[in-house]
Amino acid sequence: MRDYLAEEVRNPVKQELKRKTKSLHDAAKQVDFAVQKRNIEGGTDGDQVNRANYVVAETHDKKEVADMKLKLMRNRILRTPLVKTLPEGMRQRFAMILLWVSETKDVSRRDKLFVEGDKDTGTGCVILDGMVEVRTEDNPEAVKCIEAPDILGEVQLFTPQGQRTATLEVVVPGTILTFAWHDLGAAARQFYSDEEMATLKRVITESAWRREENLFEKVMNR
Repeated sequence: MRDYLAEEVRNPVKQELKRKTKSLHDAAKQVDFAVQKRNIEGGTDGDQVNRANYVVAETHDKKEVADMKLKLMRNRILRTPLVKTLPEGMRQRFAMILLWVSETKDVSRRDKLFVEGDKDTGTGCVILDGMVEVRTEDNPEAVKCIEAPDILGEVQLFTPQGQRTATLEVVVPGTILTFAWHDLGAAARQFYSDEEMATLKRVITESAWRREENLFEKVMNR
């Protein structure tokens, strides 16, 4: 996300942000989310999302390309099972937050997104397009296929020592967003109330257990 946008300032909101950053790389380091929140808060949820999109698009190379890519990615995020479980008033902001903290990556067939047993720094990913297979050591054959769009990696947050519980291998090439759950949580706290944060945590927890239950059922039925 942070590598392809840079554009001329065209409205007062962008002008204010332009004084603080010259590129999206700089924005990620220099512009605190609390400052961004002050720039966009107020008005309806839709107003906040529209203004927040200017924050994300502040330094994009071409406005037309940036708008098209952001709209496409946002729509696919909104179609993921996890986001569709959120209350409607939280969904647009969640998509905006996820776009802000993530980076795009093209993946090829046989690329491994996660490897069973691995420990990492708590990363997640969004499959924007393509498909992955889920495998476990006990059942090396493909156990389940996950099609885009979907948000993956939340199960690790609830496993002992943060280990991956399955291997995810790409079977249909596509594009993903990679992010750190810690960054997502920190950003979300700036845009959600305490009550909304509790709802977000509950939805992520339920998604993790639901995914594990589905995987267990697939293994038992093989």
